[in-house]
Amino acid sequence: MERDDSNYLDALKEAVEQSKASIGISSVPLGIILLQLKYLAEVSSLLLKLLATMGVFTLFAATILAWFLAITFQSTYAMEVYNRNGVRSEKGNKYAAWIVSYGRGGSAFGEEHLINVSRTLVGPFWILCLIGYACLIMFILALIWQTPAEAAQVPFSSS
Repeated sequence: MERDDSNYLDALKEAVEQSKASIGISSVPLGIILLQLKYLAEVSSLLLKLLATMGVFTLFAATILAWFLAITFQSTYAMEVYNRNGVRSEKGNKYAAWIVSYGRGGSAFGEEHLINVSRTLVGPFWILCLIGYACLIMFILALIWQTPAEAAQVPFSSS
């Protein structure tokens, strides 16, 4: 009796799409901060600078983790399609060898490897995202509630 892995491959493909979307969860707010870099460079409040710096650092680190997870999911999906039903494709040997060369040993980018990488990195990703988002919310609130004297020091002109 031959195993049917089509359900597993569909689920893995969905996980690949979700892992790509997690890059946006951390990189979109980072992009918004970086778009406002000209304004942030003129901020004189130490608290605002500290919150913005922590937000940028944690969201950048979360983006790197999300990118690494997405690459791992994509490579695992490619290897599972290559080894569909335990039978290797006749084409793609060079590509499969290249993917495996980035892993440790012959079990790289298999189901067990994916679970181990995910187990290790998903928690830190969400912690970094939460810290980054919290820093951004506190930054916005501190910006809103700063005293008028501090606000007068920072022009809002876009020129």
